[in-house]
Amino acid sequence: MGTTVPDMLQNMTSLTALSISWCGLVGEFPRGIFNLPNLRVLEAAMNKLNGTLPEFHSGSHLEVLIFGLTSFRGNIPDSIGRLQSLQHLDLSLSNYSGALPPSLGNLTRLTKLELRMNKFSGQVPSSLANLSQLTRLGLGDNNFDAGTLPLLPGKLQKLTSLFFSDMNLVGEIPMSLANLTQLSSLVLGGNNIVGKIPSFLMNLTQLHTLDISLNQLHGTIPSSISQLKNLEYLYLNSNSFTGIVELEIFMSLKNLVSLHLSRNKLTVLTKNITNSTLPKFHMLGLETCDLTEFPDFLRLQDELEMLLFAKNKIRGPIPTWLWNTSKETLVVVDFGHNFLTGFEQNPVVIPWRNLKYVDLSSNKLQGSLPTPPPNTGIYKVNSNLLTGEIPPSICHNNSLRMLDLSDNNLNGTIPPCLTTSSDDLRWYFLDGDIHGVWKWADRWVGYWDHFDPEVSRMVCRDLWKEEENSEEAEKKGAKELSIVPPILECSALRVLDKSFSVDQAKAVHRERVTSSTS
Repeated sequence: MGTTVPDMLQNMTSLTALSISWCGLVGEFPRGIFNLPNLRVLEAAMNKLNGTLPEFHSGSHLEVLIFGLTSFRGNIPDSIGRLQSLQHLDLSLSNYSGALPPSLGNLTRLTKLELRMNKFSGQVPSSLANLSQLTRLGLGDNNFDAGTLPLLPGKLQKLTSLFFSDMNLVGEIPMSLANLTQLSSLVLGGNNIVGKIPSFLMNLTQLHTLDISLNQLHGTIPSSISQLKNLEYLYLNSNSFTGIVELEIFMSLKNLVSLHLSRNKLTVLTKNITNSTLPKFHMLGLETCDLTEFPDFLRLQDELEMLLFAKNKIRGPIPTWLWNTSKETLVVVDFGHNFLTGFEQNPVVIPWRNLKYVDLSSNKLQGSLPTPPPNTGIYKVNSNLLTGEIPPSICHNNSLRMLDLSDNNLNGTIPPCLTTSSDDLRWYFLDGDIHGVWKWADRWVGYWDHFDPEVSRMVCRDLWKEEENSEEAEKKGAKELSIVPPILECSALRVLDKSFSVDQAKAVHRERVTSSTS
């Protein structure tokens, strides 16, 4: 049980700074603290504090107000415009709602304004263009009315970071952004932006993060993107880009650690990559990129954490050298929906020691089932040609939350650890000549990483079957997809028939719901 904020703090009239972030605090925050006459710094982020913002008084000396990642709710009062000394306002990742007050434009000393991941609605007030000292502006992941990218960023020429993801933006990337020559982070993912990648983006040479993923952009990816020499994170995935892309154009970006080209209409070529001074990738997303083999440069990658190669045309066995790639660092591997036939050397245990998520589904894998590493939370090897028994060593994994072995040629008995009523393993599917039960847990506790949206989207896609989820819904990301699929609500379902299919399970569920509501 956490500690509450003492009411007595409201009486400390000489207090100039109160920093209580990350303190495990709970309960109602005493409102009188906001208006202490000499208070300049008030930080209470990352606590389970409840409350609403008060009416602010003229003459306040507040310079820093940080209440992100709390349970605060309600509107931002119009009186916030009275905080003439305010330089840093952070209310992100909370439950604030309503329209943004135009009086925010009175806070002309603001350098940082963070309002991301709330429930704000209405229009973005044009008065924000008055905030000429802003270096960081985050308005993404809210419920603003659909509209074009506000022209105001073009007037805020000191901006270094602009976060406008998932805020219902339409139209093309505006030319006004060309004025933001100091920009290091430009995040516009998860909107409905159309058009092509504008050439002026290549002049923003300070960029280290460019995220225009999950939009409706089209055309080719220009080779001039290699001019952005400071890029570390590049997300172009989930658009409608077409054409041939030489992966070599990204290899001159020596600081690049994350590259995501997945889910476009691209043909990515990897043949001409030399082995000298390659970037050290942490994340490489090349799903649906027409690949026919694992790129040879992966041999030299020893810091990868995410490797996404699903829905390509990769054929043959998984090469032995690949098991030695980033053996200590890989967390997420997705090779699903290819034409992989097996393993050059079949490992008893998959050697990526820290793997949390592995998807080898919908291939043509033959041979015995490899055991996932002890830390794996989701293991998908369904829809292959695997034979033999489920290895008892799978019981050594205490982290499994989802196990899908269905649509293989496995036989024998189910290891005892999979048939006991466990609070850990929430969902598994088995078929073939296997004797046992399918277990449906009372509730689903998924493997979520809310601070890694790509992992969240990936897990959401797996839980929400494709026939139940439109492409438009998927593009809204994890926030829209984290609803538990109806089939997982079958809390009482215990099926002994080993031929029982997923479609039949859905039918049983629908019948159960219909009978309970009639």
